[in-house]
Amino acid sequence: MTVSTAHDVEAAYAWGDKELAFIHCQNCGCVTHYRTIGGEGAPRIAVNFRMAEQEQINAVPLREFDGKTML
Repeated sequence: MTVSTAHDVEAAYAWGDKELAFIHCQNCGCVTHYRTIGGEGAPRIAVNFRMAEQEQINAVPLREFDGKTML
């Protein structure tokens, strides 16, 4: 999956422990994704999948976890 944005309309903010940069659209205000700012550990990114098309959401394989065993 690719996240595409126009860099002139995205903005970032961080709060709390300042480990994550939340990226949002300056036009509509929706948070599109977040990424780690730095520090220890591997870099991470998370995508706001509520912004995706239903077909993209349906194509993502899911693993269910009941807290004890993988289903």
